[in-house]
Amino acid sequence: MTTNPTHILAASKLPQSVKFINEAITYAVKKSNNLKEQARNALLRLLISLGCKILNHIPGRVLTEIDAISNFDKE
Repeated sequence: MTTNPTHILAASKLPQSVKFINEAITYAVKKSNNLKEQARNALLRLLISLGCKILNHIPGRVLTEIDAISNFDKE
């Protein structure tokens, strides 16, 4: 399954996504003091969390579309 930004945006509006959003923000704030880095880290963490949640319901692999520059960031 491939998730694209439209699906992620729709999922982020669901009440059950608040937990994932808050966790992503907390993670990002702990990781950096730079607001731009915090936003990027929070978004990436949220995408990963939602992808993992999808795996609980759909067998196989999940591909989450992200910006191309992040493709080479193993962290």
